[in-house]
Amino acid sequence: MKRINFSFATTPGLLQEAIQEELEQKGSTLVPKKNDVSQMFFIDDLSMPEMNKYGDVFTLELVRQAVEDEGF
Repeated sequence: MKRINFSFATTPGLLQEAIQEELEQKGSTLVPKKNDVSQMFFIDDLSMPEMNKYGDVFTLELVRQAVEDEGF
């Protein structure tokens, strides 16, 4: 399990980096290290990242994509 704390300064790049730290490259895919079947991420303060001028929060869009697609 990995804990990720969101703040106003959290960017999609920082989120992706935090998640990918726990993964390793096998061919063209990213898989959990040490043959873990699954991983759990606890995301705290999900509503904290700043909105852009269009009202989008790109960091939350990355989380939505990972949940809907069951990965990256």
